[in-house]
Amino acid sequence: MDDMLYERYMQAASDNESIVSPVGRVWRYIRTQYPALELYESDESHPSYLGSMIAAYTFYTAIFKRDPTTVTFNGNLSSADANIVRNAVKNVVYNNMDTWYINVNDVHTRFNYQIINLNTVQFTNQSSGATTFQWDFGDGTVSSIENPLHIYNEGTYDVKLTTNACGQLTTKIKKINITTLGTAEISKPDFKIYPVPAKDILKIKTDKKLSGMEILDSNGKKTNCKSVFKNDEYWISIHELTPGIYFITYTMNGIIYSEKFIKE
Repeated sequence: MDDMLYERYMQAASDNESIVSPVGRVWRYIRTQYPALELYESDESHPSYLGSMIAAYTFYTAIFKRDPTTVTFNGNLSSADANIVRNAVKNVVYNNMDTWYINVNDVHTRFNYQIINLNTVQFTNQSSGATTFQWDFGDGTVSSIENPLHIYNEGTYDVKLTTNACGQLTTKIKKINITTLGTAEISKPDFKIYPVPAKDILKIKTDKKLSGMEILDSNGKKTNCKSVFKNDEYWISIHELTPGIYFITYTMNGIIYSEKFIKE
């Protein structure tokens, strides 16, 4: 049962980008190394004072990221028992912070991403109060805009976002996998954008019906552009856009694709 609870808590922390305060693992360590110590009350269900102090030291270490052996408070524990508990928490928790996602997830920096076709990724900053953004896409390229759009080659990449939030620089890392396997089975539709560059009207010629068309700027921000279907083409008014690089995304048969174009 203890192993099952451990697996479920670890999975929940991974899924929700949270941290774990591994009281159960410290209890197991002490029960193995110091079996004479009683962690339960006489009902064999509720924790004893010693068991509760184990939880307190564990939460202290997980929340404040401090070495528990520097704590001088013993409560009602003897000095010997308090030292056993503090050293156990240090061995299990403090010396293995990354195992419990403490240094990984307890940071101000947050971001999410969406793969909008086989190799184009939209990154979205979710950091609260961040004032600067430094992206490392893991392929040798970087960006300082808040919500970048990035095109990858096939492979696995560690994406890092470092922000200055609340006066503190913190970094969040996520691994993304880009695969183009199956491109022969899921090929892009016949899709032509012109003129290149475009000035007032962007024209799209395709033999397929498209839906969910959106235009994003280089920061990944959606723009307001009207489109009409005319002479077997989609005509999109872009005269209000400022010159620069943009991306048009569209959906066909439930798959999202992306194309780049230039507004002059």
